[in-house]
Amino acid sequence: MKKLTVAILVVLLLVFAIIYFLIPPQFTVSNTILLKANPNSIYRCLSNEAKWEKILEEEGSADNPKQKIKIGKKLMGSMEVQIKDKGSSFPGLIEILALKNDSAAIKWTLNVERGPGLFKRIQNYFIAKKLKNSTAGILGNVKKFLEKTENIYDIQVQMVSIKDTLLVAIKTTSKNYPGLQEVYGRIDKLQNYATANGAVQTGYPMLSVRTGDSINFEIITGLPISKDLKGSGIILHKEMPSTGRMLATNEIKGGPYTIKKAFNNLEDFFEDHKFISPAVPFESLITNRMQEKDTSKWVTKIYYPVY
Repeated sequence: MKKLTVAILVVLLLVFAIIYFLIPPQFTVSNTILLKANPNSIYRCLSNEAKWEKILEEEGSADNPKQKIKIGKKLMGSMEVQIKDKGSSFPGLIEILALKNDSAAIKWTLNVERGPGLFKRIQNYFIAKKLKNSTAGILGNVKKFLEKTENIYDIQVQMVSIKDTLLVAIKTTSKNYPGLQEVYGRIDKLQNYATANGAVQTGYPMLSVRTGDSINFEIITGLPISKDLKGSGIILHKEMPSTGRMLATNEIKGGPYTIKKAFNNLEDFFEDHKFISPAVPFESLITNRMQEKDTSKWVTKIYYPVY
């Protein structure tokens, strides 16, 4: 009986020894996905914890709380991340590997350090397996989320043909951002000029306000019309190429802050996709802002002429 007990103990010790030496001191967990999205836009989104909250919304339940992501140091084309799961944090690195301008790979690597003793090694082995499965699931959500343009840029963007090619416009520079009375005063002048010269307004008024230093503003107010007018005084003749294209947003509902944010997001889309523009982007003033005082009810579309 003693010999059997000793033999069992020896076998158990051998098993434990084998397990101890076979299980590595550190577990490296890695997952990679491919997706159709611009590499710069992927990096911008994944370095934003607010975007991660949306990506992780479908993860977990009351019985299995969703993980949380904390962004650490932002590096060139990569970022340090921590995934928090049930009170434990696991550091890792997310790398964005550009394949083309419209596609990339995302590689997520993290390490599970060993603790003292055999049982801690075994525990960490199962933690590593769980993390590999959970990060693979999260990356699947990342792919679904980032392959929708509106999730990346918070606006919908489509390419449209330029229809209103004939314009009259007023262009000035100012030290101040134009107020509504100034903008609609110019629109009134353009409408009166068009009517007096037998032209019909064919679309919504246009507004472009550009600044390079937040001090000097270039202000262009335009009006699409049905016939070619030469212009007079401060009123200029403008014409867009009939074969041209424009990036167009969905209808933006909200006031100056919302419109500015949408403008910046369209600029990001423009730069990410390396477009070239023959003309300045502009707002299409669908709502008459002088008549509608509630800015939350303003409706605006933003256009960006491109080659």
